[in-house]
Formats: sequence, C-alpha cells, structure tokens
Amino acid sequence: DPLPSWQNTGPRAAILDFVGRVSDPDHADFVPAPERIAVFDNDGTLWSERPTYFQLLYARDRLNQKAGEDPALLENEVMRAVAEGDWDGAFSGGYEGLIGVVTVSHSGMTVEDFQTDVREWLAAARHPETGRRYTDMVFTPMLELMALLRDAGFTVWIVTGGGVHFVRAFAAETYGIPPERVVGSTGPIEYRAEPGPPRVFKLPGLEFM
Repeated sequence: DPLPSWQNTGPRAAILDFVGRVSDPDHADFVPAPERIAVFDNDGTLWSERPTYFQLLYARDRLNQKAGEDPALLENEVMRAVAEGDWDGAFSGGYEGLIGVVTVSHSGMTVEDFQTDVREWLAAARHPETGRRYTDMVFTPMLELMALLRDAGFTVWIVTGGGVHFVRAFAAETYGIPPERVVGSTGPIEYRAEPGPPRVFKLPGLEFM
C-alpha cells in the first residue's frame, strides 16, 4: 500500500488512478517521465503552520537574541509583538511590518551562515504545544504521496511563500527534495569577492515574494 496513512476515500482513489494513468506507457494519458513534475507548497501542506509560520518563530527567537544586545529594536510595535508572540499584533503591520522583522533576523550574513544557523535552530527548538522538533511536525500523508510520485518517475518540487534559503536548509533531509528544487521568497543578495572563496551575502529587504 503506497499510501497507508490515507483513508480509503475518493481523493486517495483519484490520486492512485491519476498516477497509474500518466505513468503507464500503454495508456492514452501517458506522460513521459521528464514531463512528470509535482509541485507542493510547504507551510500548511507539508508541515504544520500552527501556532504560526515556523519561519516566523525562528525570526522571533533571533529577534529576541539581538534585542538583548540592542533593546531599541523592540520600540517598533510589530517587532515587539513578534518578540512577545502576539501574532495578531505581528500581522497588523502587513508585509511592511514583517519585512522589518525579517531584515533583523535574516540578513547581514552569508547564505551559508544563515542556513547553518537555521539548522542549529531546528535541531534545538521545540514546538510550543507538542514539544517536538519542527522538522518532526511534517504530515505523514504528504511524505507518502511524495514517495509515491518519485517512484512513478515524477520530479518533486517545492514552491513556497516561505524564504528560499530557510526551506532549502532542511528540505533534503526532511522531504528528500534537493535545494535546487525549492523555489521561494528571497531578499536582495550580494556577491562579494573577499579574501578566500567568494561568498553570497543576504541583504535587508524583500526582492521576490
């Protein structure tokens, strides 16, 4: 049974029927393997988004860490709301307000350093309700579906409103999706040829949503 955690309902039957048809070379609906592409969202589809987006929880922790060194950061209402876990207040400023939070927590470092920090946070942080790691808060039915699609010759991608560098930090280990198959939001970046190997730095702001 390729989908053991799925209930025996219409959607499950439709998925199995579809995958069978498009991967059967003798069927009229056959699709050549290079054209079999499956695309998933991340937040709320592959892993939970409660009590809020997990990337925002990362931003909160890093904001509080930096506010310990610079308390003036919390004079901004949205930043103070995020720091306190007041999610209604955090979203009251819209994207403009959240960009300020992301600027503080996600920029001023190389992509490699940022992803190392994300992995360290994911290893240590725990969900406030379940006590589990955030990368354990993934939906088993979706993992099964991705495995079914891969076995049927599909290339599986993530296209997400979440940060591309954030999701790429864990997608391979958690979902079996390599980083180059993750498309997501990004801020400005800068290529710097410094002493040693050239590196890519994350800059403040939002370039692509």
